[in-house]
Amino acid sequence: MNKILVTVLALMLVFAISASAQMPTDKGNMYIGGGLSFTSFSGDLYEVGDDSPSSFQIYPEFYYFLQNNLAVGGTVGYSKYSLGDYSDSEMGFGVGGKYYFNLNSELTEAKGAILPYAAANFMYVSMKEDDGTNEIKHTGYDINLAGGAVYMLSNSVGAYGQVGYTMESRSPEEGDSVDGAHFGFMIGVTYFIIK
Repeated sequence: MNKILVTVLALMLVFAISASAQMPTDKGNMYIGGGLSFTSFSGDLYEVGDDSPSSFQIYPEFYYFLQNNLAVGGTVGYSKYSLGDYSDSEMGFGVGGKYYFNLNSELTEAKGAILPYAAANFMYVSMKEDDGTNEIKHTGYDINLAGGAVYMLSNSVGAYGQVGYTMESRSPEEGDSVDGAHFGFMIGVTYFIIK
């Protein structure tokens, strides 16, 4: 009877240790996420002559957890907007960090957990405007501060919502630089690679 009890307790301990090591924000794990969108505008509200605008964006990102709950990584971004002969495209790459707040240190399974986080990143940007006659190139940067939460759909896949504030600066090849800022909301899906 004692051997059975000791065996059961040992198995429970091994399960608890291995389960706790499976949290997605543990040291050594990785995170892959990002966004993709395509928008085609139509109707009298958006038409300019016979043309209607369209836009495309893709922003993949990759992070590595240096320690529990703290990840650093990078992102690459591309966006294109077009309307008739006019188009502008933007390509960027950057670095950033995310910190996940551990609201429940007792969790042994990620599925169903809510993982709030704060994030910051810096992105270098190169932009090209083309109106069919002239081409203007810009360089600049974006600084983004964000907060959000991931709801874990499984032990490695989560859906997230994020609110962010972005400060932007663009400098044309000739002329003065221009600055701007915007607030935004984003939703998406993320995948954690559990080590």
